[in-house]
Parts: sequence; C-alpha cells; structure tokens
Amino acid sequence: MIITHSYPDVTQWFLDAIQEVLKEKKNVTIGLPGGHSLDGWYTSIITDKDVFRRIDTSKIRWCLVDERCVVPESFDRSDKYVWETFVKPL
Repeated sequence: MIITHSYPDVTQWFLDAIQEVLKEKKNVTIGLPGGHSLDGWYTSIITDKDVFRRIDTSKIRWCLVDERCVVPESFDRSDKYVWETFVKPL
C-alpha cells in the first residue's frame, strides 16, 4: 500500500497494521502522541463511526506518550492534550 498524506490512507495503513499484529498477538498496544500535527487525523478517526468495524477494539490497549519533561499540571502534556482532543470525544 502506498501511503499518501491523506487521512484515509493513513487510517487504512494503521488499521492494516493493527490487524497484522493481532494475527500474532492477543492484544496490541498503541501509543498516542500529542501535538497539533495529528489533530486532523484524530478528528478524522473520531468522525468516522465505522473506522474500527473490522477490529475487535477490546484487544486494543491505548496509552499516551510524551517525550518531554513537563510538570503534571501543564496542559502542554501530551496525555492531557490527547485526552481532550481525541479520547474524551469518543
């Protein structure tokens, strides 16, 4: 598959990768980074109600990742940002 800059292409690659991992493993863990560069893709997944229809989502473990050292109270933390922009709307 050729991945372009389009959200549907990236989403298809992402879903295909999850399915490949689930062929070999019981669960898959996905790290969600923060930052505004993924806002559009997160929004496209949130608005597509059928995006995970082919995958048993009970086998997906989500975690939030952040490479920076910021204080726990900071809104700039990736975990808080991803929670507000991606997870909470789901």
